[in-house]
This record gives sequence, structure tokens and C-alpha cells, in this order.
Amino acid sequence: MTDMPNLEIEEIAKESGSLSRTCHLRINQKDLITPTRALGITRSNTSDLDALETVIDSKFTPLGEVYAQISIDFLAKVLEDDNVGKDFSSKLSLRLCQLRDKGVIPYLSLTLTDSEGTPRNRIPSIKILQLLYNFLWGTEGNMIIVPPIFGILNNEREYLKLLTSLEQRQKANIYRNHKPIMAVIPSSYRLIAPHIIKRYWENGYRIFAFNCENKKYGAFGYIIEKLQLELNELSKNDHDEYILHALNSKLRIGRGDNSRINNLLAPGFGFDAYGPSHGGRQRWRPLDNAPPAIEMNYLFNRKTYGFHPVSEIMEHQDLFDSILDSSTLKHVKLNQLSSERPDIVKSVCSKHNLETSILEIKKFPQLIQNKKIMNHFSTKIRIQEEINQMRKLSGHRNTPTIDRWLK
Repeated sequence: MTDMPNLEIEEIAKESGSLSRTCHLRINQKDLITPTRALGITRSNTSDLDALETVIDSKFTPLGEVYAQISIDFLAKVLEDDNVGKDFSSKLSLRLCQLRDKGVIPYLSLTLTDSEGTPRNRIPSIKILQLLYNFLWGTEGNMIIVPPIFGILNNEREYLKLLTSLEQRQKANIYRNHKPIMAVIPSSYRLIAPHIIKRYWENGYRIFAFNCENKKYGAFGYIIEKLQLELNELSKNDHDEYILHALNSKLRIGRGDNSRINNLLAPGFGFDAYGPSHGGRQRWRPLDNAPPAIEMNYLFNRKTYGFHPVSEIMEHQDLFDSILDSSTLKHVKLNQLSSERPDIVKSVCSKHNLETSILEIKKFPQLIQNKKIMNHFSTKIRIQEEINQMRKLSGHRNTPTIDRWLK
């Protein structure tokens, strides 16, 4: 049991020789079982929300991420005009409450950029920082506090400055109903400093988020190794559990016949949950040079953990039939896709990919309890490189001590 209000974590089982485990997590009286994922919506894009009806049930409770990228210029307008702030907060609240009402545990994720949409990579003024905290704590429906993302800060001093401001805000709310805080860990080896992690821990934080920066998990293997060692030591000493969440995790990696899923492999890399990709800035293309929609969109194959471009599927009816394992595709005819509008093709692919990845993740808790999650991954021919990377991680989740068994 943790000291953080409205948060309970209990490890159910883990698979030896890997970082995979399954936990029971209770947040604000709502229960979920890990591994799980966060559905992602924004003020303008609700495609994941629209697909919820087909994937959520009593055995699967996801997290939900409402993501907003905001600039310093916009926040300056908020400080000048209350109506701008009210409108922004109400739109965020609408999305958070929509997720909550669907049975999802929602959180708000804010990224601060300059006027060009580039991460600032530094902490803003106290006035701006307090405004961001007011949005996080004061927006209705937000069930987990995720500190704002400023990019990658330069040094430990900057992270300590951010941590101090969080501590001050946490103390200011001491007599109010607390919300769990998710400590965001930088994806930099030199910045995973033991004293910073320990300070988060001593403040009662038990949900940790690793910023994957829309890159593949394997790129961070040695950093994940260090982070797990630090968290495992604290967990073992205090006989307390933690949750590790992958923020901005990349959906798909590789190209052509090597195209494969990344975010679904989170348990093999030590993550208990993963969030949606925010992507990077899109390269501008002239409209007359834009590729057809069927070449830009991919469909997930649960049998191989690979992706197939719609253009390839158009030429192979048997391939299309082999991935007809989602309610989305069962209502689609192959010969119709080529003539559909780009937004419809994109929507079909997005809904199929979400539904089939959740069909997979629903099986993970039982597979881990049966010590078979790595065997399951091993049957997927497209992810053999990732399996090798998973096995190189030492699998040092804390093992119960005799003292703990006797408690």
C-alpha cells in the first residue's frame, strides 16, 4: 500500500526472466489490471473515444489521455483574458468527463512549446508554471496529475526546480482531496539521478512515467535498465509497489515487410501501461504530391505483430481475410477501400489497430500469471529483434523477501 491518497497498487504475478508483470491498481476507487494502455484523445480528435464501445468491458479498464500542446503565446493570452482560459479548460474537461463516463481512468497531459510548436526544453516562469498547475488541478474530470512536459531539460538542477514546485503545490493542497501524481522521468541516462528518483518516492509518488519521445522502446534499453534498478531498490526497501507508464510511445516501427508494432510490447520492456503517440511535426507535402490514402495507412496483423499497408492488402484478398479479426473490418469490403476518402481510410485503419491491439493486451495478465507472455511474443515473427532486446534486460523486478512474506 502506498502513502499517496486515492492510490493502491498490488502485484499479482510476474514472469521470471523478464520485466513483465501484472498488477491490481486502484485509483480514486476505480480498479484496473495491468498491463493496460491509455486511449488518446484531444480537443479535436476523438477517434479512440468513438471506438470504446467495442473494446471496453468488465475485464478491461484502460487509462485515458487527453493531450494538448500549448504555446507560451497562448498562455499569455489566458493571463490577459479569462474567457480564453475558461474556454480551454471547459473543452479539456469535456473530453476528460467523456472518458470517465465510459469507465476510463482519465488524465490530462500538457506539453509546452514555443510559437513554432517546438518544445522549450526549459522551465517557464513561475507565473506560467502556476497557471499550468491550475489547469491540471482545477480541470474537472482529471483523475491523475501529470506534470507538464517541457521537452528535455538540460540538467539535474532544472528537474529539481520542477520537483520543488510540485512539492510546494502538493503541500498547498494538503487539506483538499488529493489526486495521485505521476512523476515524469526523463529519457536521459545522466538525468536518471538516484537522489531525484528517491525524492519523488519519499513524496509518496508511486506512478512513474517514462517519456519515450515517440521512439521505439529498444532505443532506451540501457536507460530502462538503470531506472528499473533505482525503482526496484526503493520498492524492496519499503515493501511497496510502483507502476511504470510509457508516455508518448511509438505505435509502429520499421518499413515495408519489416513494419511492426512497438507500443503493445510495453510489458516486455518493463512498462505496466503505455500511452498514445503524439508523433512529431509532420513534414509538409504539396497536395499534388501527397501519396494516396491506401499507401499512407497500415493495418495491424495480430498473428505476426506486423503491419500491412492498405495498398498491399488491396492486392491480396487472402491477406485481408487473415486479419478480419476486428468488428471494424467485418463491416468493410476490400474493393471499397480504394475508392474511399482519405479520412475514411485513416479512420478504418485507426479503429482496427486500436481494437486488435486491445484484444491482444486483454490476454496479457493471464499470460503473465501462466508464465507464458514471452512464449506468446516469440510466436510473432515480425518482432524477433525486440524479443532479443527484452531478454537482454535482466528482469530484476523485486522478489518478495522472507520479511515481506511474514507481514
